[in-house]
Amino acid sequence: MRFERRFHDGLANLAVSPRAVDGGETVAPDSWTAARLDAWRDWAASLPADRPADAPVPPAEDGFDAVLDGAPLAYADRLAAWGWRLGLFDRIEDAGVFRDEVFASLLTGLAAPAAGLQLGARVDPLTPMTPLSTLPGFLGGQADLSARLASVRAQAAARTGAAVIEAALASIADAVDRCEGDREACADPLRNPALARAIRAAQGLGTTDALIQDALALAAAGLARNPAAVPDPIPPAPVAVHAGAQTLDIAALAAWEDGSLRLAFTADDAALLALAPLAPRAALALQPFRAEDGFDAEGFAALARLWTVALEIESASGFCATEAEAAARFAARPLSLGLVGLHEMLVAEGLAYGSEAGRNLASALTALAAGVGLAASAEMATLAGACPAFAEGSTARLASLQARADAARALGGEAGEAAAALFEAAHAGAEADGLRNLTVAVLTPDPELSLRLGGGAPGAAPWSGPVGAAETADGVVVRVLSEPAFQALRRFGVDPAEVRAHLLGARTLDGAPEIDPAALKALGFTPLEISLAEGALLSSRSLREAFAPAVLGEGFVRDVLGAPAEAMGDPSFDTLAFAGFSPRGLAAAQTYVFGSGRLSDLPGLM
Repeated sequence: MRFERRFHDGLANLAVSPRAVDGGETVAPDSWTAARLDAWRDWAASLPADRPADAPVPPAEDGFDAVLDGAPLAYADRLAAWGWRLGLFDRIEDAGVFRDEVFASLLTGLAAPAAGLQLGARVDPLTPMTPLSTLPGFLGGQADLSARLASVRAQAAARTGAAVIEAALASIADAVDRCEGDREACADPLRNPALARAIRAAQGLGTTDALIQDALALAAAGLARNPAAVPDPIPPAPVAVHAGAQTLDIAALAAWEDGSLRLAFTADDAALLALAPLAPRAALALQPFRAEDGFDAEGFAALARLWTVALEIESASGFCATEAEAAARFAARPLSLGLVGLHEMLVAEGLAYGSEAGRNLASALTALAAGVGLAASAEMATLAGACPAFAEGSTARLASLQARADAARALGGEAGEAAAALFEAAHAGAEADGLRNLTVAVLTPDPELSLRLGGGAPGAAPWSGPVGAAETADGVVVRVLSEPAFQALRRFGVDPAEVRAHLLGARTLDGAPEIDPAALKALGFTPLEISLAEGALLSSRSLREAFAPAVLGEGFVRDVLGAPAEAMGDPSFDTLAFAGFSPRGLAAAQTYVFGSGRLSDLPGLM
């Protein structure tokens, strides 16, 4: 595979400096908040160090090797070295460019990988791949699902005591079923004496209230507890179930009772869910690729291709907790390529999340990421072979790739057309040589990865709102109008300054209704106390906090305002209310200084 420098140039504008951490210091980008730095340090502490010695990747010349004590550079260098040994690069120079691009994308906030294991189990990364006859990991059909449900119930009954509890719960359901009339009324013990007796009997046997409430809810919905024979114990890891339409009733009941159950309607989706816990994960930031004249689909595609290869190398060279997990990862090579900032993209474009245009854009962007990943997977399969699990069900997977190409093209737009072309390229490559990765998941939500990328919405999660947070140079976290909100307001011709004042407030007492500096001076406040309160407004959430005795000084609050000594340690003590300001005046000043925090009451916006 060939790689060109694209993101490395972004390092020219990156400012880094030493930061205090746990009594020491480390070098980090100036734009990282303390929380973001901590998240990256957690990641750095998890990195393995088994770089193959016989991979002569050219040395880096970035000048940023001290960032996070060298962890990002070591991570990128290890991936490049293993990638070279796996045969994924055309030339050793490509390995060096790949390393530099991965490193730059980490530092400039374009991508963030999940933490891994420093040691553990893995199949030798250089083991030749051979096809598998079957890939365990998910159940299929009603019989398997029924057996799973029976096992769940049997083990739950054993944990709570004995089968007599199950019989008591069945009596509760029976009391509802035998009742004549409205089912809701029949499920109410106040209106169904037989049900009340059954509940009292169950409670007398030590049945928990949670089990009783579950039995009532199921009975009210017309679903009966009817455990079957007990099969083998439930596997400890979550299991995905391929459920067809004929199994929906029992699937709904199983999902109610088994928290580890995941339902899918195709074999591919079931395999993806079953393999998800084994997949190395990374998240890509969408917002940096948005511009006023459109979305940089080409640039984002380059990032997604880079990180598909990075995750494949991690899949091969990374560690798992058990030998069984390592074998399953080796067989299927699942990858999880998440997105961060999808909802912010829609906001910046002025699109409602539930609108047709919003759904189309979201679908096009996710299709683009998936198309890039699968096309890169086909490219890697040509170089290093398909994953062993690809042969099983390959016909259905090829048909799925073509169907996804057609669906992406129907979305239209640059991203949709690009995604369609990528799915078609993946189809052509997979038809010839297979896929290196059985699944390339997109939109997997991961709040930790989102934090490492600056806090955008992970996956398809909703937008957190127009108010964001920023950290000042001295570490104070303040509320700000988020950049996507600013972009959307400008798009619609709304003055961002007006909206910012409405949402966040003036953050000063100058001009505040009733509680301005003149009113405070009339009550005995000196310029010192007023300046102390003004300084606290930036980081406080209320006037009560900004005017607390700890801010103004207990001596002033007691000696000048006359507050009792016992009020000094009372967190609910309100200095301004004690000084005589009315509730209405306090509420008006609170809104003026701190804003309302919402857009729904902004005059003229709707």
